[in-house]
Amino acid sequence: MPKHSTVGETAHLRELINHIIKVIFLDGSIIQGELKGFDEHMNLLLTDCIEIIKTPQEKKKEIGFIFIRGEQILATSLVSAPLLTKEEHKLIKEKKKQELDTTIKKQKLDRLKQLEKKKKKVLEPKKVEKVSKPSKKDNISKKINLNLKNKKKDRKPAVKTTPKGK
Repeated sequence: MPKHSTVGETAHLRELINHIIKVIFLDGSIIQGELKGFDEHMNLLLTDCIEIIKTPQEKKKEIGFIFIRGEQILATSLVSAPLLTKEEHKLIKEKKKQELDTTIKKQKLDRLKQLEKKKKKVLEPKKVEKVSKPSKKDNISKKINLNLKNKKKDRKPAVKTTPKGK
């Protein structure tokens, strides 16, 4: 089959990947969605699904992602061509991969920068402040304060005496 052929009545499921299909179940319910995969039992994997409810006024209920067992399927039909071509899907996939790669590289660079900062802090010589020698005046005042404290300790508390005669 040519690469850009349209999907005909005798199309195989493989050619319907990324196309929007309608699935009719044995119980009569209908689901429409984009075919993403299938297997030999005709189990289907659909995304962006909508359940079409048959009432006098047709209702639609969004389902999203769904896996359909092949034994429950009565029929499938093509609704529309794929929303994106295979090339567009491939470009989107590559772009996402590049974005992921750049974010990972950025995170690694940030970690390396943090480690380098920590290394610098550890290896950097610590600054030692010079302590100036106390002046003689400070030493004299400290000695005087110590002498005063010692004298206070040596003093005995005064005892009050009261005259006996009064």
